[in-house]
Parts: sequence; structure tokens; C-alpha cells
Amino acid sequence: MTVCAFSTRRRDWRFNDCAWELPNNTVIYYNFTNPSQQNCDCVCPFEGDPDIAGPGIIIGFVATAWITCLVATIDVYCRLSKSFMDRISKDGAEDSEELFQKQVQRFKYLNPRLVTFILGFFRRRDSRLGHTAKASLDILCDIQIVTSIAISLAAFVQIDTMTFYHQQFVLSYCFLTLTSFFAGRTGYVEGETNTSWYYWTRMVAQFVAVSLFAIFQAIVIPLQAETSGWNPVESGSCYISNDESSYNQQYMWMIGSFFYAGYLLLEILSGLTHVISGKPGRQTWLETISTTIKRRDERFQERYRTWIFWVLNRIDTQKLCLDAHNQEPSQQVIIRRFPTAIHYPLEAMFHLPLALWWAIHQFLALWAWGDSESTILVAAYIGFAAWDTYDILDAKISNAHLVEDESMWGFGQVLPVVLLLLVLLNIFDVVDKSPRYERVEK
Repeated sequence: MTVCAFSTRRRDWRFNDCAWELPNNTVIYYNFTNPSQQNCDCVCPFEGDPDIAGPGIIIGFVATAWITCLVATIDVYCRLSKSFMDRISKDGAEDSEELFQKQVQRFKYLNPRLVTFILGFFRRRDSRLGHTAKASLDILCDIQIVTSIAISLAAFVQIDTMTFYHQQFVLSYCFLTLTSFFAGRTGYVEGETNTSWYYWTRMVAQFVAVSLFAIFQAIVIPLQAETSGWNPVESGSCYISNDESSYNQQYMWMIGSFFYAGYLLLEILSGLTHVISGKPGRQTWLETISTTIKRRDERFQERYRTWIFWVLNRIDTQKLCLDAHNQEPSQQVIIRRFPTAIHYPLEAMFHLPLALWWAIHQFLALWAWGDSESTILVAAYIGFAAWDTYDILDAKISNAHLVEDESMWGFGQVLPVVLLLLVLLNIFDVVDKSPRYERVEK
């Protein structure tokens, strides 16, 4: 245990940058020898652990996560390109340039050159690129799940002696692996059914990874709270972080992890009962419930839209009886235009509940179970991956003067970096084996 030197005398305040009052009403002061390191959140040095916060471990986690995010971005691009080409093909024109110009005309209020430049990225769809991206995501998502399990197990083994600094590294690693997993799982187990061992093996692996992470959060987050074990003058019970987000928001993500783990458990149980029942090919009871809820939701939204259309149609076709003798011509024009004037505000007001429900659904998907089919959510996951990467690098840099040397490269440091080569080799194999479709332009 590292010992910190404090004083109960104020001395010269220019160098006494921090002061704390202990429970026994004693005030202690800490003198910084280096003013550039002034931060009263944590002043006591602590032991290092290169197997958790060493440069090789950081490179392995960050690089693998961002390779996954990059491939997920390529997959989103391929899906958007396919959707764009399928949409313009519905117009029935045979000339590809004519199809493209029709789409440009839909944005005639914007700069034509800018619209042409942006839409030009989606004019072609590369079937081989899309197939390669999805197949690569299978491999990358497997790696993210396995690494999440590995770091969680390593943390549980030494949780009693682990410093808050290293606990936070484990949290950031798990957040990084799971957010990049959510961003990339659009290709995960694609083409597999719930009767495939491939599907259920990875379902169990997901459950183990998320459950371990949720339990670790439940232990660490309350422990590091300022009202609990946090102590800026005790070695190992503090660290410096420049992340200004509220500490309590971590409880929200912890609850989301438990919800997702619960969903995976229900999925596994429904699969087991499905196998025991001896009725292959049918939906599991969880899939039946999910399908029923989805159909009812779609039915309700369709009925609500029909009602909106009916109300707006009544307003648009309403005839106002005007007394031409008692009304000025200018007033008649205003009254006749009244239905049109209220049409658009009413339409916006009626669609507000649908927009709110969509926003709630997107938040729940982002918070608890993920939805890699949504381009918006994939972008959000990549944003969270950037946030987690910042937390990792910030913790490493901001605490460099407090933590003991962690730069020693042993086997535990070298292995993650070398395994990055294995990741690239697997992706190269996928590229080599992917069908060589021709790049087409409709």
C-alpha cells in the first residue's frame, strides 16, 4: 500500500493546493510539488497493473472495437445503397441516369451540386462488399463477446484487491466491447435459425458476457460513489477523470445491462422449452409474444394514421357558408383559406404521439437491447464507442503521475496485439471466400 504524506499545518497556501476535513474534524493539507498536476480528486499514488491498464491491453481492446465499428459502418453503407437503388428502381425507368436525376429533383430546394455529390455515393451497390462486411462482423462480434468475458473474469478474480482506477478500466473495456458489438451485430448469426447450434451457442455466450458485466457494475458502481468508498487521500480508492458526465447515469446503464441479460435468459429458456416440446420449425413462445406485440403496435399505428387522414380530409373538404352581403371580399378569402391554414399545424400535432413513441422505442433499444438495423442507433453506438475510448485514454494520461509503471511488456501485453493479426487474417479469408458478384449500377 502506497503511503501519502499530509500535513495538519496550513503553511504557505500557494503550495497547499488541496485541503480535506476528516470525520474527526481534523483538516489535512496536501502540497503539490508540480503545479501542473494539481487535481484534488485524487492525490495519493497507487500500484499499477499492466495486465489491465498496460499499453498492449489498451491497444488490443481499442483497435478491435474500432475495426468492428469500421466494418459496421461499411455494412450500413451497403444497406443504404441497396435501399436507395431499390427505391429508385420502383419508378419503372430503365435509364440509370434518369432514375438518379429523379431523386435529385426531390431535393430541389437544396443545392443541386451538393445533393448530386451526396447521393452519388449511393448510386452503386457492391454485393461482394456487403457480403464481406456481414461475414466479417460475425467474426468480430465473436471476438468482442469473448474479450468481454475474459476481462470480466479477470476482474472478478482480483476484485478484492483491485484499485478504483483499474475497476474503471474494466468498466470502460466492457462498455467498449458491448457498444461495438451492438453496432456490428447486424450480420451476427445471419441466415441462422433458432434450431441452429451456431445461433444458440452465441446466444449463451452473449448472456454470459452481459451477465458478468451487469454484476460487475452492480458491485463497482455503488462502491465508487462519493458517499461510499471514494477517498481522494487513500491509495487505490480514487482516480482522476475528466469525464464531466453525472456519475449517477452509470446506474441507468447498469439497469439496461440487467434488462438485456434478462431478455437473453428468456430467449434461452424459450429455446430450451421449444426443443423439449419436440416441435421444430415453429416459433418459440418468446417469438410468438414478440410477434403479437409487434403486430398490435403496427395495427394501432395504422388505425391512428387512418383516423388522422379522415380528420384532415374532413377539414380540407369542409364548406363554409358565407354571407357575401355581410362580408368584405378580403374577409371571404381569409375564411375560405382557414381550413388550409390549420391543416398543417393539426397534422403536426396529430403525428406528435407517433413521433414520441418512435423516440421512446429508439431510446429503449439504445438503452437495453440494441437494434443494429437502425442507422441512427448504429451511429449512436459508434458515438458511445468514441466516448468509451476517450475515457480509457483520459484515465491513462490523467493518472500517469499517480500510478506506478505499467509499461512493462510481458506475455499478457504482447498477446492482445499479436491477436490483432489473427483478426486481420480472418477478415482476409472472408474477403477471399466471398462470392465475386459484379458491381452493378441500375
